[in-house]
Amino acid sequence: MPAAAKPYLNLAVGTEAVFLVSRDNDLLDLMTDFTDEAKDSRRRYRRVNILNPVEFLEEEMRKLESEGGVSKSRRYKVFMVLAV
Repeated sequence: MPAAAKPYLNLAVGTEAVFLVSRDNDLLDLMTDFTDEAKDSRRRYRRVNILNPVEFLEEEMRKLESEGGVSKSRRYKVFMVLAV
């Protein structure tokens, strides 16, 4: 894992974030690569979903549509990486 990505992942885990939203390819690749490093990261950070902003918004729109609107009970933490 790139050294620059580790603090962001640790912060996301420490704050119990469900999503880490970033445009950083090194972070995004951790979710899809088949390298040993990426597999290990997915095991260690399994509760954090790393998505780019568009994927995150599409995921949220799908959830809203399936629920028939905004759910006040849905609360989770999102950690956004603005720059790495």
